[in-house]
Amino acid sequence: MESGRFEKLPRAQLPEFVQQLRDEARLKSLDIEIVALPEGGDPVDVEWRVKPKAAAPVAPPAALMAAAAADNPAWLTIAEGEIGTKEAAGGADNPAIVEYFAWTSLGPKPDSVSWCGAFVSFCLGRAGVIPKGKGSARAADWLAFGDPLPAPRPGCIVVLKPQAPSASGHVGFWVKEAGGKIHLLGGNQADSVNVTAFPAGELREGGYRWPRGAAATVAPAAGDFALADAAVPAGTPALSADDLDILTRTLWGEARGEPEAGQAAVVHVIRNRAIRKGTDAARECQRPAQFSCWFDAQKGKLLALRTDDPLYVKLAAVARMAWDKPDTTGGALHYYAPAGMPGGKPPSWAAQGTETLRIGGHIFLKGVPW
Repeated sequence: MESGRFEKLPRAQLPEFVQQLRDEARLKSLDIEIVALPEGGDPVDVEWRVKPKAAAPVAPPAALMAAAAADNPAWLTIAEGEIGTKEAAGGADNPAIVEYFAWTSLGPKPDSVSWCGAFVSFCLGRAGVIPKGKGSARAADWLAFGDPLPAPRPGCIVVLKPQAPSASGHVGFWVKEAGGKIHLLGGNQADSVNVTAFPAGELREGGYRWPRGAAATVAPAAGDFALADAAVPAGTPALSADDLDILTRTLWGEARGEPEAGQAAVVHVIRNRAIRKGTDAARECQRPAQFSCWFDAQKGKLLALRTDDPLYVKLAAVARMAWDKPDTTGGALHYYAPAGMPGGKPPSWAAQGTETLRIGGHIFLKGVPW
C-alpha cells in the first residue's frame, strides 16, 4: 500500500472509502493519515499518507490484548482496530474522527474538538450497544452510563478526572492495571487512538462502567458455549481444512468485531444454509450475492489474511468449535447489521422473516425466502 490521492469523491461515499483505506493499512501494519479537502465540500479530494506503524506508547497493542482476549467484548475489539488513528495535520480534519462524532448527539465535528467521548461512542455504537447519534462526546457524561462495576474488567468504560483545566474528564476502555497505573485504550490520547497509562488516582468515583444489559455482547467463558451434550443438527457436513479456512475468512469479513457468541451465530447461519442446500461451508460462504465480504472491496483483504495472524487464529478456533455445537440462532438463515443500514432501517427482505436472535451488532432471522 502506498500514499495516494483520490479526486472528486462524493462526500456520501467518504466514510466507506476511509474505512477501506484504514482496513488495508491495518492489514499491512501501516500507520495511515487521511485528509479530505475542501473541508465540508462535496465532492472532496482525499489524500492519504502511509508509513510503518510506530510502537504504541505503552506496549504493543497485541501484547496488551492477548491477556484479555478471551474476555474481550465486541467494542474493545473494534477499539483495538482503530489504534493508530490520529488528528490530521495542517488544519485539516481526519474523516475517521469526524465519523466518531457522528455517533454522538453533537453530530460530525472537526478533530480539533476533544474526542475521547466520541471515540467511546463510536466503538459502542459499532458493537450495537447504542444507536448512532445517541452517544456523548463529553467524558463526564459516561459516569451516568450503564452500571457501575466494583472492579474493572477488560473493555469496561473508565472515566478519569479532568486532564486539562477546561475538560470534563477523560474516558476510554480498560485494558489492564500495573504498577499503580490504569492502561486505557482510548481516543484523543496524545491526539491519537492508542493505549496509554494513567495514574490510578485519576479514576473518578464510580468510574468503572459497564453497558446495562450487555451481557450478551461479552464473549462467553468456555463453559458458556457448551450445550455440549445437546445434539448437533442432523445433516451437518464435515468441515474440511479448506472449509475451515474459508469459514474463518468469512468471519473476519462479516463478524470480526462481534462478540464470540455473535461470531458463533454467524457460523450457525452458514451451517444452517449448508444443511438446507446439502453443500458445505466453503460453497455457502462464497455463494454468489450472499456474504458481501466475498464480493466487495474486502475480498482482497480476506485472501491476504495470514493464517498466523492472531485474529485469524482466534476466529478459526471459534469457527471450529461452533461448527460442532447446537444451533444458537433458532434456525436462522439470514442476518443483518442495523448500524450498516441507511438510516438504521432494516433491509426490505427482513420484513419477510421472523426475528430469532439479537446479539452484538446483528439481528438474525428465519423464514426469509431463499
